[in-house]
Amino acid sequence: MPGLPDLQVLHAYALREQNDADAAVAALQGALAIDPQHMHATIAEALMLPPVYSGHEDLQRWRERFESGLMRLHAGIATWRQAPLPILDLDWSNFLLAYQGENDLNLQRGYSRFLAALLEAAVPGLRQPVEASRGEPGRIRVGFVSSEFRISTVGQYFLRWITDLPRDRFHVATFYTGSATDELTRDVEGASDTFAQQAGNAAAVAKTVRDARLDIVVLPDVGMSAKSMLLANLRLARAQCAAWGHPVSTGSDCVEYFISCQAMEPVDAQAHYSEKLITLPGIGVRYRPAAATGVGTRAQFGLPRDRHVYLCPQSLCKIHPDNDALFIALVERDTRALIVFFDGQAKGQTLAFAKRLEQAMRRRGVPPRQQFKFLPRMGRAPFLDVMKVSDVMIDTLRWSGGNTTLDALSSGLPIVTLEGRYMRGRQTAAMLRILGVEELIAADADQYLALAQKVASETAYRSALALRIRTRLPDLLDRSEPSTALASALERIAAE
Repeated sequence: MPGLPDLQVLHAYALREQNDADAAVAALQGALAIDPQHMHATIAEALMLPPVYSGHEDLQRWRERFESGLMRLHAGIATWRQAPLPILDLDWSNFLLAYQGENDLNLQRGYSRFLAALLEAAVPGLRQPVEASRGEPGRIRVGFVSSEFRISTVGQYFLRWITDLPRDRFHVATFYTGSATDELTRDVEGASDTFAQQAGNAAAVAKTVRDARLDIVVLPDVGMSAKSMLLANLRLARAQCAAWGHPVSTGSDCVEYFISCQAMEPVDAQAHYSEKLITLPGIGVRYRPAAATGVGTRAQFGLPRDRHVYLCPQSLCKIHPDNDALFIALVERDTRALIVFFDGQAKGQTLAFAKRLEQAMRRRGVPPRQQFKFLPRMGRAPFLDVMKVSDVMIDTLRWSGGNTTLDALSSGLPIVTLEGRYMRGRQTAAMLRILGVEELIAADADQYLALAQKVASETAYRSALALRIRTRLPDLLDRSEPSTALASALERIAAE
């Protein structure tokens, strides 16, 4: 039946959103039984991952399945190149891969090579070099391309990159590939020399960007959407850069540079990227803190006054199974502990995560005493109010807080962290060092637990930390050095 495979794919997406990845795979296999050449179903079936894993073994099972699925996709490249045009409308992103917390360089390279092979067959002209800039002498033409130029983590992080580039040296063009607009979108438009909200598939966006004859294009969040990954494997400008809006290498042969933060990268960071790594000082951006909100009360969020509130505000897909032992040990050590999470994107994700915690408690023989609470997803103002009535934020392993950490610090909420192996697990630690409260960076799990309990239970200590954080916030947020360093880096790229 025409269209039935497409419905099966949509059904699979809905199942994955509810954390039923096995059923999603079955739905995709049903689509392929009807149409074995359905490109979208083939890619999604091969690379399916759940948002929340049931444990370490489950994570490893899905990672191995992803690796073998990628090999199967490569084995079929010759066939797919005979009818490659559906790749331009691909609505699939391996966004969830990075949350496994491993070195994904080889997998990213493999996925990019697969996309590049099909794009080369579908639109070979869009992989060819871009003609020289037609801009005025002395001004470098830089373009920013994203679907996240709205109130979002990416939008809030990178707005000042657009606003701060000196216009006597740069012509700034922005290309917004999203649909929803808000005040941040309008800020981006007002700060740009040229602005386009571009609909259509990857080829349509690429043609528009190429027609601008840019010297450099910056893709701040490759991997956040399917289209961004396709665009990263096309030639949009003479030189192309990615950034840490999604902090993992693109693996693309069309992206020459990856812009990151010096304070967040480990000493061997270059080995984690296919691109040439460029690091900016501080947190890499001139960040605009959230506007002040009223101070809420615990009662309005259903939080008890007599408990120590440990806030873990990350999306559930970011909470690696490694964290579970820390959560359970914390509620064992502190009988007044209440660890607060936020609901997942769908009910199935929340239920899967809660079940994982329940099983971890049972294995450790910890009796349930309402130690965990899930709050509903909410807007930014009430989200900040939750931070203000919490005692401490406990950071997540392997993927630390980024925007959430900045929100917490702006609220004066102390954070305890354990530094990770890769940049995406080191963001909070870098921020705490800049603020001069590096004693909140634990050396190991035992110290992490002791620090979290100390901050939560000792009011005077917590207040002193909050005062130090607020006093040093200007050192972290509204700094001009990252913007200055970005401008210099772009000039060096343009001269190469």
